[in-house]
Amino acid sequence: MEAEALALDGFNLIRIVLTVAHLGVDKPDGMPCDKHDKMDVRDENLAALCQKCHLNFDRDDHIRHAAETRRRKMIERGQMVLIHEPEN
Repeated sequence: MEAEALALDGFNLIRIVLTVAHLGVDKPDGMPCDKHDKMDVRDENLAALCQKCHLNFDRDDHIRHAAETRRRKMIERGQMVLIHEPEN
């Protein structure tokens, strides 16, 4: 079926892509969990989110990684570093 044929009473149908987000929920024994641990697939640590919500959930990580990438590329192009920041 064509997308135009799927219009319903003036509403357009859109495709929503679901993704799986790792929430970083603490483990049952109280040990903290890292949301970057992709091997932690406990039900309570996973959530099905649309792409928009998943990107919003991970926004701080994306901002940090983008800044790190911009800084690394500037250094690769010859930008001198005035203050050396400690590595994470």
